[in-house]
Amino acid sequence: MRKVAILTLAALFLSNVIVYLLKIIIAQPRPFLVLPNVDLLVSVNEIYSFPSGHSATSFAAAVVIGLRYKLNFREKSYGLIYPLLVFAGVIGFSRIYIGVHYPFDVFFGALVGIISALLVLKVEDNRLVEELSHISLLDKLKTKKN
Repeated sequence: MRKVAILTLAALFLSNVIVYLLKIIIAQPRPFLVLPNVDLLVSVNEIYSFPSGHSATSFAAAVVIGLRYKLNFREKSYGLIYPLLVFAGVIGFSRIYIGVHYPFDVFFGALVGIISALLVLKVEDNRLVEELSHISLLDKLKTKKN
Protein backbone atom coordinates (compact mmCIF):
# COMPACT_ATOMS: atom_id res chain seq x y z
CA MET A 1 0.00 0.00 0.00
CA ARG A 2 2.81 2.38 0.86
CA LYS A 3 4.42 1.86 -2.53
CA VAL A 4 1.15 2.64 -4.36
CA ALA A 5 0.71 5.78 -2.24
CA ILE A 6 4.20 6.99 -3.15
CA LEU A 7 3.62 6.24 -6.83
CA THR A 8 0.31 8.09 -6.73
CA LEU A 9 1.87 11.12 -5.05
CA ALA A 10 4.68 11.12 -7.62
CA ALA A 11 2.16 11.00 -10.48
CA LEU A 12 0.14 13.83 -8.89
CA PHE A 13 3.27 15.93 -8.45
CA LEU A 14 4.43 15.34 -12.03
CA SER A 15 1.02 16.12 -13.50
CA ASN A 16 0.72 19.32 -11.45
CA VAL A 17 4.16 20.53 -12.57
CA ILE A 18 3.26 19.93 -16.21
CA VAL A 19 -0.16 21.60 -15.82
CA TYR A 20 1.20 24.74 -14.18
CA LEU A 21 4.01 25.08 -16.72
CA LEU A 22 1.52 24.76 -19.58
CA LYS A 23 -0.88 27.25 -17.96
CA ILE A 24 1.91 29.84 -17.78
CA ILE A 25 3.18 29.15 -21.30
CA ILE A 26 -0.20 29.01 -23.08
CA ALA A 27 -2.12 31.50 -20.90
CA GLN A 28 -5.58 30.74 -22.30
CA PRO A 29 -8.32 32.63 -20.44
CA ARG A 30 -11.17 30.70 -18.87
CA PRO A 31 -14.49 30.39 -20.76
CA PHE A 32 -16.44 32.65 -18.41
CA LEU A 33 -13.94 35.45 -19.08
CA VAL A 34 -14.29 35.19 -22.87
CA LEU A 35 -17.75 33.85 -23.68
CA PRO A 36 -20.79 35.97 -22.80
CA ASN A 37 -23.30 33.20 -22.04
CA VAL A 38 -21.24 31.07 -19.65
CA ASP A 39 -22.72 30.89 -16.17
CA LEU A 40 -19.97 30.46 -13.61
CA LEU A 41 -21.13 28.14 -10.82
CA VAL A 42 -18.06 28.40 -8.55
CA SER A 43 -15.51 31.01 -7.59
CA VAL A 44 -12.14 30.74 -9.34
CA ASN A 45 -8.82 32.28 -8.38
CA GLU A 46 -6.84 31.39 -11.50
CA ILE A 47 -7.50 33.11 -14.81
CA TYR A 48 -5.89 30.50 -17.07
CA SER A 49 -7.80 27.52 -18.38
CA PHE A 50 -5.53 25.21 -20.38
CA PRO A 51 -5.06 22.41 -19.31
CA SER A 52 -7.45 21.30 -16.58
CA GLY A 53 -5.58 20.55 -13.36
CA HIS A 54 -8.53 18.72 -11.83
CA SER A 55 -8.70 16.41 -14.85
CA ALA A 56 -4.95 15.81 -14.79
CA THR A 57 -4.84 14.90 -11.12
CA SER A 58 -7.97 12.75 -11.16
CA PHE A 59 -6.75 10.76 -14.17
CA ALA A 60 -3.23 10.42 -12.76
CA ALA A 61 -4.54 8.98 -9.50
CA ALA A 62 -7.10 6.81 -11.31
CA VAL A 63 -4.48 5.21 -13.53
CA VAL A 64 -1.95 4.47 -10.79
CA ILE A 65 -4.50 3.14 -8.30
CA GLY A 66 -6.59 1.41 -10.95
CA LEU A 67 -3.66 -0.48 -12.41
CA ARG A 68 -2.33 -1.55 -9.01
CA TYR A 69 -5.53 -2.73 -7.29
CA LYS A 70 -8.14 -5.28 -8.22
CA LEU A 71 -11.57 -5.92 -6.74
CA ASN A 72 -12.34 -9.55 -5.89
CA PHE A 73 -16.04 -10.31 -6.15
CA ARG A 74 -17.63 -13.76 -6.21
CA GLU A 75 -14.33 -15.49 -6.92
CA LYS A 76 -13.57 -13.22 -9.86
CA SER A 77 -11.03 -10.44 -10.01
CA TYR A 78 -12.01 -7.12 -11.58
CA GLY A 79 -9.67 -4.26 -12.36
CA LEU A 80 -10.48 -0.99 -10.67
CA ILE A 81 -9.15 0.97 -13.63
CA TYR A 82 -12.50 1.16 -15.43
CA PRO A 83 -14.68 2.58 -12.65
CA LEU A 84 -11.89 4.95 -11.60
CA LEU A 85 -11.52 6.24 -15.18
CA VAL A 86 -15.28 6.80 -15.34
CA PHE A 87 -15.11 8.72 -12.05
CA ALA A 88 -12.18 10.81 -13.35
CA GLY A 89 -14.20 11.47 -16.53
CA VAL A 90 -17.13 12.72 -14.46
CA ILE A 91 -14.78 15.09 -12.65
CA GLY A 92 -13.54 16.36 -16.01
CA PHE A 93 -17.08 16.83 -17.32
CA SER A 94 -18.01 18.74 -14.18
CA ARG A 95 -15.24 21.25 -14.91
CA ILE A 96 -16.90 22.00 -18.26
CA TYR A 97 -20.38 22.07 -16.75
CA ILE A 98 -19.50 24.62 -14.07
CA GLY A 99 -18.01 26.91 -16.71
CA VAL A 100 -14.31 26.94 -15.83
CA HIS A 101 -12.91 24.83 -18.70
CA TYR A 102 -13.34 24.15 -22.39
CA PRO A 103 -13.71 20.50 -23.49
CA PHE A 104 -10.21 20.50 -24.97
CA ASP A 105 -8.79 21.69 -21.62
CA VAL A 106 -10.31 18.66 -19.93
CA PHE A 107 -9.20 16.28 -22.69
CA PHE A 108 -5.62 17.53 -22.57
CA GLY A 109 -5.63 17.54 -18.76
CA ALA A 110 -6.72 13.90 -18.82
CA LEU A 111 -3.94 13.14 -21.28
CA VAL A 112 -1.36 14.84 -19.04
CA GLY A 113 -2.61 12.84 -16.05
CA ILE A 114 -2.54 9.52 -17.88
CA ILE A 115 0.94 10.13 -19.30
CA SER A 116 2.23 11.26 -15.90
CA ALA A 117 0.89 8.10 -14.25
CA LEU A 118 2.34 5.84 -16.93
CA LEU A 119 5.74 7.54 -16.66
CA VAL A 120 5.78 7.10 -12.91
CA LEU A 121 4.78 3.46 -13.24
CA LYS A 122 7.52 3.00 -15.85
CA VAL A 123 10.20 4.09 -13.36
CA GLU A 124 8.64 2.06 -10.57
CA ASP A 125 11.62 -0.31 -10.53
CA ASN A 126 13.88 2.57 -9.60
CA ARG A 127 15.72 1.97 -6.30
CA LEU A 128 14.57 5.36 -4.95
CA VAL A 129 10.92 4.32 -5.04
CA GLU A 130 11.78 1.01 -3.42
CA GLU A 131 13.75 2.71 -0.64
CA LEU A 132 11.06 5.32 0.00
CA SER A 133 8.38 2.65 0.27
CA HIS A 134 10.25 1.00 3.16
CA ILE A 135 10.70 4.17 5.17
CA SER A 136 8.11 4.94 7.79
CA LEU A 137 7.92 7.30 10.69
CA LEU A 138 7.96 4.40 13.14
CA ASP A 139 11.14 3.01 11.58
CA LYS A 140 12.83 6.38 11.95
CA LEU A 141 11.75 6.66 15.57
CA LYS A 142 13.03 3.17 16.37
CA THR A 143 16.46 3.91 14.91
CA LYS A 144 16.72 7.20 16.82
CA LYS A 145 15.92 5.52 20.15
CA ASN A 146 18.58 2.84 19.64
